[in-house]
Amino acid sequence: MLSYVELENFRGFERFRLAGLSRVNLLVGENNCGKSSLLEATTLLAKGGDLRALVDFARQRGETAYSEVYEVCFPDVRHFFYGHCVDDRSEALIIGDNDRLQVSIDRTNLRDFEAAYPGARSLEESMYLPVDAVLLVRGGVNGSDGIIVPVIENGRIHDSVLDLYAAKIRSASRDRPYVGYMLPSAMTLDEIGRYWDHAVVTRREMEVISALQIIEPRLNNIFFLSGGLKAGPNGGARGVLLELDGESVRIPLGSVGDGSRRLLGLALALIRYRDSVLLLDEIDAGLHYSIMPRLWHLIVETARQSNMQVFATTHSSDCVRGLAQFCREHPELQEEVSLQKISCELEESVALHAEEIILADEQRMEVR
Repeated sequence: MLSYVELENFRGFERFRLAGLSRVNLLVGENNCGKSSLLEATTLLAKGGDLRALVDFARQRGETAYSEVYEVCFPDVRHFFYGHCVDDRSEALIIGDNDRLQVSIDRTNLRDFEAAYPGARSLEESMYLPVDAVLLVRGGVNGSDGIIVPVIENGRIHDSVLDLYAAKIRSASRDRPYVGYMLPSAMTLDEIGRYWDHAVVTRREMEVISALQIIEPRLNNIFFLSGGLKAGPNGGARGVLLELDGESVRIPLGSVGDGSRRLLGLALALIRYRDSVLLLDEIDAGLHYSIMPRLWHLIVETARQSNMQVFATTHSSDCVRGLAQFCREHPELQEEVSLQKISCELEESVALHAEEIILADEQRMEVR
C-alpha cells in the first residue's frame, strides 16, 4: 500500500504531499482544493503512468480544445501542468513509496519522437498532423526510456496517436494491480453488468446482496435479466430485479431509488478490485446519512479482506461523522482508516487517525 503520494507541478499543486496514509483514506477540503486531482495522481501512479488514464481524465473534466483543422475536440494535456500552460520544457512529477512517475512536454527535441517511432514522421505527414511537441511519460510501466507521444497544436493529443504505444502499455500493465475509479454518477450499465458477472463467477454475489441490505433490509435476492442492462426513459437501469420480503412481484432496481444503484455499483467495485487500489469520488453521493457507519464498515472490512487500498472524497459532515461512529463501534479496525485534510494553503495534508477523528467529532470540530 501507498504510505504517501507526493506531487510537483501537477494540476493546482506546485508542490504537495499526501502523507500518513492508511488502508482506507477519506480526503476532505474546500471546493477546488485539489481532492479530485489527488485521486487522479494516485490513479496514474498505481497504473504506472498509463497515458490512457490521463486522456480519460481530460475528457471527464471537459479539458478538450477544438481543432479547426479536424473540426473535433481533442484532449488538452496542458491542464495537467501547474498553471495550465506549458513552455519549451514542462515537467510534472508524481512520487509514491516505490514509484516515480515523470510527465513532461518537450518542444525542444522532436527527434526523440522520431527516434522512438521511426515511421511516425511518415504517419504525421499522411494524416496531416502538425506535431508541436512531444509528451514523455517515464517511470512505472514505461520504464526509464519512457513513452513518447506527439502533441499537436499546443497541448492537444490526437486520438490516433495513442495507437502508437497502446500495445507496449498493455503488455507492461499486465503485472500492475487493477485500479478502479468511481465517479459520483456511479457505474455505467455496461460496468454493472460486467462486474455482476465477475461476482457470480467468483461466487461472491451474496456479498453484493448483503451490501444492498444496508439500504433495503427486506432484500432477499438480485436477478439480472438475460436481455441485458438497458437505460430506461429517465436514465434508470432496466434489467435488474430485486426480490423483497412482503412484495408479491420482483421490483425493478430503479423503483427503490438512485441510492440503491449507487450502492450496488460500490459493492460490485469492492468485490472486483481485489489486490488493488479503488478511488471513490464523492463517496456519499445519493446516500442517506443514516447508513454512513454501516457503509464505512462495509468498505473497511472488504478492503482488509481483499488486500485493497481505498481513497475517497467527500464534502459531507454526515460522512465524516459516520466515519467517527464507525471508529467508536469497531476499535479492532481503527488502524485501517485515516482522514486527510487538504488545503491549498498547505504543502502537506493534515492526517487524522481514529482517535483524532473521534475526538474531533465529540468536540464538534470542523475538519472539512
